[in-house]
Amino acid sequence: MDLVSESSRIFINCQHKFRGIIADFKSRKFEKNPRFGKSFKFRSSYRNHMLEARSVLHTSTFPSYLSWASSQIKLQLPELSRYPTGYDELEGVSIHAPLVDLEREVLWIVARISEDSETINNFRESAKLIERSWINGCIDESIKALKIFDESHGSSFWSVQLRIALENAAGGLEKQKKYTSEVRSIYKSGLLNFIAYNTSVRNEERVGIQKFKEDIRQKINNHSKYSEAVKIYMHHRMLDEWPSTTEGVADVLRIEQSHSLVDVYETFINLAQHAVSQNENPELKRIIRSALILTKGIEDFRLTKARLFFNIEDNISTLPKREEFGADALFNGNLGFV
Repeated sequence: MDLVSESSRIFINCQHKFRGIIADFKSRKFEKNPRFGKSFKFRSSYRNHMLEARSVLHTSTFPSYLSWASSQIKLQLPELSRYPTGYDELEGVSIHAPLVDLEREVLWIVARISEDSETINNFRESAKLIERSWINGCIDESIKALKIFDESHGSSFWSVQLRIALENAAGGLEKQKKYTSEVRSIYKSGLLNFIAYNTSVRNEERVGIQKFKEDIRQKINNHSKYSEAVKIYMHHRMLDEWPSTTEGVADVLRIEQSHSLVDVYETFINLAQHAVSQNENPELKRIIRSALILTKGIEDFRLTKARLFFNIEDNISTLPKREEFGADALFNGNLGFV
């Protein structure tokens, strides 16, 4: 069998598997005392399937497969929109994600965010509104805008960590702890519980940043339930650290894909900025440059600045003035290349 025929066979096999996931959602088979609702199970199965598909599909077919899958959801599952995502995408880490190399991981993510560019652009507009409200001292308006976005697209680690900071700014430690407690009650274990609690600790005035870093590093390293890959991911999530190896970077991206598209996108942006700022890994720079060329339909000044760094032609008129970068940096770490 030639390579073209094999690629086509794999593509069709992935389609059959996806149709099976849709059929399970549409099935009216009775389940006694189901642990999870149908929408939760569909979203979980969808993420697991996509993690498998990225490992078997030919990279040239990534965009067409994702486009086909999106069309199937729109045509066959219009009722899915009646089931809010909520915290479904933060339930845990997929144990079925095959290992792939960094280049394949990045190409898949680029295909995903390009296919869902409308959602990403909606996210960026919401982020700008949150930032403007913050700058103008309207913290309650920032929280309202964040709630509206989450209600439409589901919660993310990005929104949870940001909301903790905003609740603190709006009502001090009491409001921060109240919201954190609500989030932690959703899943009694798992990354969401750990991230919410320790983000809340980090925001307390009595906690010095150096002491926090030492403590959280020890907590992650000594965690009995975390695999080495999850520990690498948590060092990135909680300490904004990227591993030095391409295999470690691939681990972070693989783990992130168990979560919200917003988290996947923000981690990709963070990785692009990391590639700009370091010179020790030329292979990472090559991969990110190729990825930036392929990224389509997203309006984000951070992407524009990354492309300019790599001498990729772009529309520099979309860049905001320097003073507009402040809130992005405040909410997300070093996001502005400034």
